[in-house]
Amino acid sequence: MTRSNRPLTTLLAAAIAAVVGLTLAGGPAAAAVTATPSRTWGTNGRVLAIAPVGDRVYVAGDFTAVTDPSGRSYPATRLAVFVPSTGSFDLTFAPAPDASVTTLAVSGSSLFVGGAFTTIAGAKRKKLAKLVATTGAIDPTWSPVVDRPPDTVAVSGSRVYVGGPFAQAAGSGGGLAVKPWVARFDATSGSLDTTWSPTPNDRVLSVRPADDGASVYLGGTFTTVGGATTQRGISRVSATTGAVTAGFVPGNTNQTSKPPVYDITQSGSRLYLAVAGSGGACTAMDAVTGAVAWSKHTNGNLQGVQVVGGVAYCGGHFTGAGGFDNLTRYKLAAVDTATGTTLPYAPVVNSALGVWSMAADSGRVYIGGDFTQIDATPQTGLAVFGDDAARTVTAAPSALVAAPGDAAVILHWDVPSTDGGSPLQRYRVYRTDDAATTWALVGTTTGPDLTDTTAVNETTYRYRVTALNAVGESASSAEVAARPSAAAATAPGVPGGLVATGTYNADRLTWSTPASGGSAITGYRVYRGTTSGATTLYASTSGTGTSFTDTAVTVGTRYYYRVSAVNAVGESVLSPEEWAVPTNGLPSPPVLSGTARIGANDLTWTEPAKDGGSPVTQYVVLRDSIRVAVLPATTRTWTETAVVRGTAYGYRVKAVNAIGSSPLSATVVLTGQ
Repeated sequence: MTRSNRPLTTLLAAAIAAVVGLTLAGGPAAAAVTATPSRTWGTNGRVLAIAPVGDRVYVAGDFTAVTDPSGRSYPATRLAVFVPSTGSFDLTFAPAPDASVTTLAVSGSSLFVGGAFTTIAGAKRKKLAKLVATTGAIDPTWSPVVDRPPDTVAVSGSRVYVGGPFAQAAGSGGGLAVKPWVARFDATSGSLDTTWSPTPNDRVLSVRPADDGASVYLGGTFTTVGGATTQRGISRVSATTGAVTAGFVPGNTNQTSKPPVYDITQSGSRLYLAVAGSGGACTAMDAVTGAVAWSKHTNGNLQGVQVVGGVAYCGGHFTGAGGFDNLTRYKLAAVDTATGTTLPYAPVVNSALGVWSMAADSGRVYIGGDFTQIDATPQTGLAVFGDDAARTVTAAPSALVAAPGDAAVILHWDVPSTDGGSPLQRYRVYRTDDAATTWALVGTTTGPDLTDTTAVNETTYRYRVTALNAVGESASSAEVAARPSAAAATAPGVPGGLVATGTYNADRLTWSTPASGGSAITGYRVYRGTTSGATTLYASTSGTGTSFTDTAVTVGTRYYYRVSAVNAVGESVLSPEEWAVPTNGLPSPPVLSGTARIGANDLTWTEPAKDGGSPVTQYVVLRDSIRVAVLPATTRTWTETAVVRGTAYGYRVKAVNAIGSSPLSATVVLTGQ
């Protein structure tokens, strides 16, 4: 028996999602969504909450930027809007909370937000806020307060439910009142409802208003609600008074136990639960009686569960052989809701902890976490799995550039913002030389570049590009023109592959050599700015070197860069923009995970995402704030055998380089077995 880490001591994603109600049907069901995610934009950090509404998906967490499939980043601080139809983010939506957002809920034109922030959308708000869903503007009158960051927010009609580790709460403009673990506010005025009092004895991690409107389901670490010991981990209470609903007596949700419940979804007459405990479990339960229909044990906590097309999708921290229902699964699995059969759906989600949040609409499943790849698909922070009806052709390629040469034209473009839910197969490049009335196929390629070697000098050509997947061919990119010539050299082509990396008190730039234009490249020009789209000439280099180190920087400031090439004829078009943030030299914190087994606690951690510009030399392990091990940089595991059964131990780890120590990792709590 193993026990995964308990990440909710610091963070929990409570995703509030729009789920289509489904009645249970007999017979087996096939997985409704593909095991291969769409290739879309992602985030540069962990996604903790997702709330889809039509063609807008609200995404929140710890990220500071969103990234397109070509690798470029755009500022987006902790709360953003993803647009499934384009696979990109709406960059105009920018409430920019000053600390983590852990939970979201949407009702009509309002977006309710919970987290560790103290300011959001330019206004002071403590842990809770109400925004205009379309613009991200703050609601000026809704200002409830809780004294610790909430784990979950849910909306039902005129009521907003909030659960978490808080002890006190206040309505808009009111003083703090004792209101531990769960509270309810008016969705319009923000007033605290003092008459609704479920009284759990510990933390509420998930709130799910019942479909009947008369009840509310609570999930969490509590062992009683209203004094009833039958309500351990999961409870059904009255939406009027908060009293436990008679007849709801939950069964064992994880083998022989009733451990904490992290997420609750209702579909038809059943609840589907993401369960922790000795490992974890994905569990189906009768919504009225609490009788368990089936439960799938895992070797790591479940963080979310969603239902689409008669299939329950279960996500969490489980991994590898025996990860889910004694089968090999990596952070995601699927179960036929009617039969309880685990389906062969088995995408491989990388990273130590994988899935932190889930949501769904009628044709898609969304997952959020700290992953960077799923199977062979690069996808960071946010991933979308769609059904057949949701798959489309890819978006059109963008940013097409044509650089003329001698009897050749060099073409480059950006990867489409989405592959439409079906992997991109190849690109087609079309050309015309007769005022765009007849387009001929020049060639196909699997990468975003092609050189047209059939071009004739002194002829003006126009080019456009499309992308193909299994569904079909995309719309064309914007057209560009080029005129190859041997009579005279031209300015160089655009430097390619610009990479900007923040290092110790500096930013490091590298790029690839472009076409010379028939005249030798004599140097490069570096453009810099502190605002995207507003770079100016900053430095020039001589010779053919393709790197530059910017040392005139301020640690923590984001700098945007572009590069051009220069020859005797002139200067090239500027490269696409990239950004970097110089560091103080300290590594980023490792991501720690662990399991408890009989007589020992096993820890493992990831290499820091950033080494601060100086290689990691060692790791330091702390137990309950006391250093217990110092390990070389080549070691990222440690086992403690001096454990006492039933005793909880809190572990953290930090990385050390020549400059100093990283921040400590999040605490992992393991209980001796």
